[in-house]
Amino acid sequence: MSAESLVSIVIPAYNHARYLDEAIRSVLIQTYHSVELIVLDDGSTDSTHEVLERYGDLFRWESQTNMGQSATLNKGWAMSRGEILGYLSADDILLPQAVTESVAALREQADASATYCDFNLIDPHSRVVRLVPTPDFNYRDMLVTVTCPPGPGAFFRRYTFARAGPWDASLRQMPDYDFWLRLGLQGRFVRIPKVLAGFRIHDASQTFSVTNEARADEPVLIVSRLLDRADLPDDVLRCRSEALSRARLVSAQLHFRAGRFGLGVRRVGDAVRLFPRTILSPSVLPMFFNALFNRLGHRIVWGARDLLERRGWPPIPGVLMKARTGVIATTVASLVFTAAVAGSWAGYPGSIAPFLLFNLSFPAMLVLGFTQLRSFVYLFFSLFLFLGFWVKFAAQMLFGHAFLEPVGLFDGSPAAWDRALIAASAAALGVIVARAAHIAWIRARPVTDRELRVPSWYQVWRARVWGVTLAAVIGLNAWNLWAAFYQIGINPRLVLPAHLNVAAAWLINLGFALWIAMLVQWEFSRGSHAPVRILFIPVMEGVVAATSTLSRFFFLLHAVPYLFTSWSRPITEPTLGGKCKAGFAVLLAVAFVLSLGFVQVERSFIYFSSAPATAPAKANADPKVPPHPSPTAGDYVPQMIQQLPWLIVGRWVGREGVLAVSSYSGTGAVLFVEGMTENPRQGNSSFYQKIALSSYRESKEFTFLTLPGIAGVLLYSGSAIVVGAGLAVVTVLMLGIEVAIRTWLPNPFLLGVSAAAMANVLCQLNFPYLALVFFIELTVTLILLWALQVFHRDPAVGKIGASND
Repeated sequence: MSAESLVSIVIPAYNHARYLDEAIRSVLIQTYHSVELIVLDDGSTDSTHEVLERYGDLFRWESQTNMGQSATLNKGWAMSRGEILGYLSADDILLPQAVTESVAALREQADASATYCDFNLIDPHSRVVRLVPTPDFNYRDMLVTVTCPPGPGAFFRRYTFARAGPWDASLRQMPDYDFWLRLGLQGRFVRIPKVLAGFRIHDASQTFSVTNEARADEPVLIVSRLLDRADLPDDVLRCRSEALSRARLVSAQLHFRAGRFGLGVRRVGDAVRLFPRTILSPSVLPMFFNALFNRLGHRIVWGARDLLERRGWPPIPGVLMKARTGVIATTVASLVFTAAVAGSWAGYPGSIAPFLLFNLSFPAMLVLGFTQLRSFVYLFFSLFLFLGFWVKFAAQMLFGHAFLEPVGLFDGSPAAWDRALIAASAAALGVIVARAAHIAWIRARPVTDRELRVPSWYQVWRARVWGVTLAAVIGLNAWNLWAAFYQIGINPRLVLPAHLNVAAAWLINLGFALWIAMLVQWEFSRGSHAPVRILFIPVMEGVVAATSTLSRFFFLLHAVPYLFTSWSRPITEPTLGGKCKAGFAVLLAVAFVLSLGFVQVERSFIYFSSAPATAPAKANADPKVPPHPSPTAGDYVPQMIQQLPWLIVGRWVGREGVLAVSSYSGTGAVLFVEGMTENPRQGNSSFYQKIALSSYRESKEFTFLTLPGIAGVLLYSGSAIVVGAGLAVVTVLMLGIEVAIRTWLPNPFLLGVSAAAMANVLCQLNFPYLALVFFIELTVTLILLWALQVFHRDPAVGKIGASND
């Protein structure tokens, strides 16, 4: 090398005008003097050309039709004159000493073909998120782990580049990895243990891009092609199976990130067949969590930082923000999950295969609810099932959490546990299959959200509509406290003519919540300047409904969907600012505590107001907790406060139902048909109460039942296949209803409340007939709401007609 070797840096620019100026300036201010800069505008459609024009002839640049990154870099290096070559993405930066340090390292290490350095991860505003320390160079590790240590700030010699060959223009996802693998065969890389560059993460960066199928399979193509070379060292050839296996795992990660879960699972299966030990690698689980939550983690960091600075906080030093939220969340989730599974295995009496199937299927089912193609129905359904099965199972294995519901003839033997876990896993797999089909359908036929416009009649009668609504909500729920149209465990005290009890129960259960969701959306569409004040109304309706029905869970069903819709943006719903979101979250927490207090005290008096002969068999305010020796209201309240942490886990339905039914010898086609058509009037004499050996007894005033849940009901068939297929069918049906709501009533609040209600009805299923009635009532209600949406009143002439929207 000459005393002052010329270093040529190529910047390929495509639609990164926002960051290009900073990238160029980072090269121009290098402390090393002999630097040749070449910038190629690869057919950008933004203001990239204007940015370059401002520099005149300060460096060499030109615009071209789009060729792709690889072809553009090859062209730039062919135009260059330097002995040392490098490149810089248009959204990244070099620190001033980068070239000086790299040239010095190449001069000192004559046998080195390239250098690379540590770098900072920076956000869209160039603030440091965290330091990325690169590993020392090891060619075998680079191949086997499918990782690329060289990042921004890497440089290489021209003659080794000529021997290795240019970038492969046919590769679109990982051409850099392919190039560094080939260059590594020409000589070792030297790591410079200093931060000399910045790698920018933002929504449009390659790190966050959703890849097509061919690009996601590039890791397998690159590794396979390299392993076919004849000049590989022996230690590299010996790791052929391991490298090919890991390449398929990386491919699976890219498919998962893009929502192609079927292909992702297939690649994982291929990886395990090639090299089974790969799946046990400590880095595998974080890799898949990273695929799903990496983008979310970075958005949380940026959002939190921007919010604090907008509120007057001084700029937060990069060192305080270097712990990237996505990495922390991934690591913590991985550790917690691994620890829970390991601890559960220590207490599990059965065999390994059903245990692993159960502990893989349920987390996978839940993760599919947090993909970019958001579905509220799937999110709530998978969450309720996960809580009812996996969380309760882990709590029992880890902490000895007792059964709060009867489990019939289940004896806790290894065979009984294995049967139950296989059936439960079939339920989760059925839901996964339905979700995968839904994602594929949405990608093939994207749902076009319609604009939800405020009906003109609502503009005219707005005050009266709200007045009548609030009066009806308060009046009917107050009446329900005495009449018990819909109360947990309480038989109706008043029977209205013409089946009006059904209408009253529906309004209290869900009707009012759906109607208020419509009103809230119309208020947002009118451009309300007080979003939290509007959202206060459905929160209070949740408190009123929970108190009226004696249900701790009703508040969550009616109010929490507003939190989900306000925090996410899957369709055209309004979003709240950071301050409003925080205020709404606090409001929800306070209201939930209030509803719990009201319900607990109320239960203690209502359940004990009757004579002992008519009280529920389990002498507690909640008949689903262990008996209290002194059934008085004064003793009951503190006992229930102590039991609340257990009820957070124990109230979810699922585990006990499958345990009881899987241990029953009379399952089969006959029981399945009879169970599916069973009359709800059977009450405490119904099939499942006998299967579970329920101790609840019916009285004139009370009816308490233990619930099997949908998986338990489907298991009446005695077949795990029927359970999986049944769950797949009902999941598809619910997703279909969600698509219909999004198409005809694109109201996110209405969608969230409906989704939570549908998921809850199926997860707590006992009598399929009642679930059918619920879905009929829901359909009729949605049709009526749609009619109110599309019909309008012309305030000028007083006519009522159909809207043309």
